[in-house]
Amino acid sequence: MRMKELALALLLPAVVCAQAKPAAKPAVKPAPMTHDMSKMGADSAMKHDVAGMGGGMMQGGMKTGWGELDAYHALLMSMWHPAQKDSLTMARSLAGALVATGEAWEKSKGPAACDNAAARKVLPSVISDTKSFATLAANKAKDADVKGALKKVHDGFEKIMMPCMQAKMKGMPGMDSMMKRMHSAEGAKKP
Repeated sequence: MRMKELALALLLPAVVCAQAKPAAKPAVKPAPMTHDMSKMGADSAMKHDVAGMGGGMMQGGMKTGWGELDAYHALLMSMWHPAQKDSLTMARSLAGALVATGEAWEKSKGPAACDNAAARKVLPSVISDTKSFATLAANKAKDADVKGALKKVHDGFEKIMMPCMQAKMKGMPGMDSMMKRMHSAEGAKKP
């Protein structure tokens, strides 16, 4: 009997320990992200600030409240950013979808801050440039030509998007300094 008690005394702590939950590991906080802003121009730094803002954001930027413009923007950015790294796979495969999204945008109505005479004046050329870009992409044009056409679409789109975003951001807390940076970046581009 003594042997059974001794064996039980030796085994019991091992069984209890095996059934106990393992100690929780202390949570490790990820290192904060750092960005080397010295390599960015004032315009890029401003866009970085806008992209990092919380609330009301979509991938590639802030939502404008004009659903069709926002859809066009999201699709354009899914092509534009890879193209900046010389990857035109997305640009070539989504060019037709960008045309359809652009045509839907052109037919739609948006909030007055975005859908105004200035935007409506530029919009037809953005859609025309989008169609030209899609034709080049579909006809397997040289990468440089496709990238150049996509840049033209992007730059035309920004003529509508930037004033729209400025109107959207006006009055938001902390936006005054960003707006000043944005205006100074625009002024720096002019000869």
